[in-house]
Amino acid sequence: MNKEAASRIYVEDDLGASLGIPQEAPSSEARQAEPDEASSEPARALLAEIQALRAELNALKSRQQTGSFAQGDGVGGYPWMYWRRPKREGDPMSEWITIGPGGATPRGARDVGTYNLYLKKGFKPITQYGYVKPPESERGWLDFVALIERGGAKEFPVSQILAYRWHLRPPVAGMTFPQLEKVKDEIQHAVCPQCDFDVWAAPDDLSIGNRLFDHLWSVHGFDPEDAEEFCHQQGFLYVRQQITDELTVERNKRAAAKLLNMKKLARDSKPGGKE
Repeated sequence: MNKEAASRIYVEDDLGASLGIPQEAPSSEARQAEPDEASSEPARALLAEIQALRAELNALKSRQQTGSFAQGDGVGGYPWMYWRRPKREGDPMSEWITIGPGGATPRGARDVGTYNLYLKKGFKPITQYGYVKPPESERGWLDFVALIERGGAKEFPVSQILAYRWHLRPPVAGMTFPQLEKVKDEIQHAVCPQCDFDVWAAPDDLSIGNRLFDHLWSVHGFDPEDAEEFCHQQGFLYVRQQITDELTVERNKRAAAKLLNMKKLARDSKPGGKE
């Protein structure tokens, strides 16, 4: 066997071993060639390349386990992180979990300007579950799978869980959301009478009636009065005016609570409805 063939056998065996691929025992001819080739300049260069690949593979495994990222993984060399959106009355995404820039590198360096900008907007940083790589496409809820797998399921508000329909199709098989279990009997569900459109909402979400109304009126051409009447028949409050002042908010909260109480009484009156 010539030196070129023996070198190829040596390099392939070493690379396969570094990737965890079972290898056959080398032939006696290849074993005899190893000392000579290991001392040659081309062989040393190839071995150095293999060692670099092995180090990169180990680094990737470490990142998957710890959720941390090294300098250069994110935009400008900084990773992204998890944030909680600010709490705002009437905002359907109030306190939702999101991702954004501002994460720190292992040495603690971060894009301070962006981090402070998020803080000024009322966002709250969530750092105990590691960091996230900037999205490379519109992945939506897939960005949160790592957070959930690290024990962060309890961070999500009920409204976000329902919006992503995780109560029907959990992002991780077999998981549950403790905050959802507490209110599962009070979750609101509006269904269109003419198509498969439906809306799920938290018990205190006043927007569900408006969303059903908008669908009936804009998609199916319902007369506004008929759309409003259907919403009321289903037990959903439709608010014509935008909720802007505290008096309106409080009034509609009382109306929503009254409707929820009526639903509970109706459910409890059914045979086997009350525990």
